[in-house]
Amino acid sequence: MAETGGKSAKTKPDGGPKHKIFIDEVEYIVESNNLTGAQIKELSGTPLEYQLFLEQPGDDQQIADSFTVKIHSNMKFYSLPPATFG
Repeated sequence: MAETGGKSAKTKPDGGPKHKIFIDEVEYIVESNNLTGAQIKELSGTPLEYQLFLEQPGDDQQIADSFTVKIHSNMKFYSLPPATFG
């Protein structure tokens, strides 16, 4: 189900298409076409108070917990703890 070194999460019961995504450089296999920011954090064990970002050309996109992301293979997400600079 998961490739070597990856983790698997079955998020859709009908065995739909599988997508390989990365969260904080860890590979996950998901069977859902849509996930919220909170679901992505839950999948990776990221604390809810952390900020979640989607890597993309230009500026990375911050993903709110309630925002739904259309999932496709090779998406890369990363999390950051609450702001501590200033």
